[in-house]
Amino acid sequence: MAQRVLVIDDQPALAEIIGQAFRDDGYETDIAYDGRAGLKMLEQHDHDLVVTDILMPEFDGLEMIRSIRKHKIVPKVVAISGGGKFDSRQLLDVACALGADAGMEKPFLPSKLVNLASTLLRTKH
Repeated sequence: MAQRVLVIDDQPALAEIIGQAFRDDGYETDIAYDGRAGLKMLEQHDHDLVVTDILMPEFDGLEMIRSIRKHKIVPKVVAISGGGKFDSRQLLDVACALGADAGMEKPFLPSKLVNLASTLLRTKH
């Protein structure tokens, strides 16, 4: 059975590119364009991994990570960020302190994200 990934990013084109990279590698992939939609998908299906952007309007990636950590089945989490007006490395450090398993700065090659995810999914919590 294929592992299931949830990609959450408010940039639809990027979310689709990331989702396609995971599908190409054999993962089942769901895509949400904001944190609230992502949380709803997380409640509807069990996911092995969540890739979430940090800076999103309304319900951001940091709130998403906090919410994920309260679920009965806790997936691995990779936080991604381009930083915007902020230092993306600091945002990713905060995300990891809140419970993300890894962080990756934008821009990145989707294949590198899939490789990181594969490594994370082979390890226990």
